[in-house]
Amino acid sequence: MKLFGSLTLSGVLVAGVLALTLVARKPAEQPVVTPVPPTNINIRVTSEVEPLRIENAYRLRVTADIPYGVHIYSIYQEGGAPATLLRLNPNLRISVLGEWGENPKPVVVKPDWSNVEMKVLTDRVVWSVDFKMIDWNGPTPPAINGTLLMYPCTDNMCYMPQEVQFTTGD
Repeated sequence: MKLFGSLTLSGVLVAGVLALTLVARKPAEQPVVTPVPPTNINIRVTSEVEPLRIENAYRLRVTADIPYGVHIYSIYQEGGAPATLLRLNPNLRISVLGEWGENPKPVVVKPDWSNVEMKVLTDRVVWSVDFKMIDWNGPTPPAINGTLLMYPCTDNMCYMPQEVQFTTGD
């Protein structure tokens, strides 16, 4: 009986020491979870062609709908940030008449962290270029294909570049 009593007493002592150790110890700190931003921002891109008053001449319009709080850089951006690029896929039947236009005009900002002016676009932007069909007698031009390369950013960070294919026509 004495042995059993001493085991019980030593068991109580060990349990008490463990309990005091657990109470005296700081609660384990929870790891800080930093949300990971999405790798892509969903910028909706559409394209359309409209006839001009000149025979076989058309205007291609590429539209980007940019989510709230996001901006991209102008096709006219020089230094400091990557300019948006528009490229038409090679097509021997197309003769481009001039340069791409951008509407609305970009907002020029100068961030605290840079000496370079940034030309940014928000909400919706429409790029357009006129072209003429060569050796074409159809009522509408064939499919016009191209690529839009843009770098979406928020005020806090920029995301991976997005390359969007566009196509219009038959």
